[in-house]
Amino acid sequence: MKIIIAGIGNIGAGLAGRLLKEGHDIVLVDRNIDRLEYNEETQDVLTVKGTCAAMETLRKAGVEDADLLITATYSDEKNLLSCMTAHSMNPNIKTVARVRSQEYLETTSVFREQFGLSMIIDPGTYAAKDIEAILTYPGFLHRERFTKGMTDVVEAELHPESELCGRPVSAVQEITHSRALVCVVKRDGMAITPERDFILKENDRIYVTAEEDDLSKLLRVFGKKREKVKKVMIVGGGRTAKALITSLQRQKMDITVIDTDREICEELALEFPNASIIHGDGRKLALLERKNVREQDALICLTNDDESNAVLATFANLVKIPLSIIKLKDINYAALLNKIDNVSVINPNQLCGDVIVRFVRALIGRNSAAVSIRSIADGNAQIAEFVVGSGMGHCGEELKNIKFKKNVVLASINRKGKNILPDGESMFLQGDRVLAVFSRDDIKKFDDLFR
Repeated sequence: MKIIIAGIGNIGAGLAGRLLKEGHDIVLVDRNIDRLEYNEETQDVLTVKGTCAAMETLRKAGVEDADLLITATYSDEKNLLSCMTAHSMNPNIKTVARVRSQEYLETTSVFREQFGLSMIIDPGTYAAKDIEAILTYPGFLHRERFTKGMTDVVEAELHPESELCGRPVSAVQEITHSRALVCVVKRDGMAITPERDFILKENDRIYVTAEEDDLSKLLRVFGKKREKVKKVMIVGGGRTAKALITSLQRQKMDITVIDTDREICEELALEFPNASIIHGDGRKLALLERKNVREQDALICLTNDDESNAVLATFANLVKIPLSIIKLKDINYAALLNKIDNVSVINPNQLCGDVIVRFVRALIGRNSAAVSIRSIADGNAQIAEFVVGSGMGHCGEELKNIKFKKNVVLASINRKGKNILPDGESMFLQGDRVLAVFSRDDIKKFDDLFR
């Protein structure tokens, strides 16, 4: 496919690299010549300098014969106008716009019906959903939900006191008496898809598929207790915080928000009268101490500065706050922060990238593309959900007779609402929802899992 990406920020640049690996032709549009030259030197892309909402710029980028336009600038208006202009020039083009304003998000249906917009992406909403999932089971560093909410994929660090240390991955099922499956182990910066006899070590970061009823059992064997989160402090009162407060108040949590912008604080105070809204600099540790930060169950760092969020997470660890969750724009910080206990890293840009990659794959192979896809292990592996349709390969065959590609783990099969832990006698049937984990770039649809 020919894909135009407008805006080479954290979303646009990272997305270009992922889509290049999938074999697409990429054209980047931006007003910043330095960004364009850097990406032209480091990636196999074409570049166009100009304003993406202008017809002439879009024409130079080849919009008239392009298959997809993705607008990821920092201006909602520019992103939407670019998509509308592109659709007027090429009625067949698919368009995706990054939008953060609640006012625009509430009129999504109008943009789709009147202006042919294919999809709106909102990093703040995706991040808020991920944070809420972590707070529900705070012993896990990450938690993803698949197969219509019936299968969880959780990340946890193996503590020294865990009874799994020195045991093979198959011991997870034996100890928990569950259908949990270890599908990826992150060790020394490497993502490993383990065999059943792979031996686990302390400080391994492991990714496990399980049903929600088994999550508490998993926490115990990982050497963690599930402590319910009751008091939360949020530093940074922007779009993500607003979406998060809405969901956390439904769970009756005690919420404190600190932000440097007086206008934001006044808006939050009006909208959330039951939350404690404080105007001040949450990066100043003295202020946090005065506001009883040590009494919090979780510190959520949502400022727009990665360094500030990282410092706050380090501070939270020093004063023994049970959990800190931080938003990062630059994924390179994640490797460092993953060495700190009880820190979960959320990257909204990567979440947006996962959604767009899934959308692109669906455009190519609608019947067999993943219906859901997420990056895990700091982007070193992916987990994808497929729905088995008619005519797909290996339907009705026992798995022991099927050859899978290297570094592919079949995590679960959900059939009519029931999860099946795959073994050699399992088989794929039409309508099954299949969860697969892999650390390779050549799997875009269901049949790509096989040799």
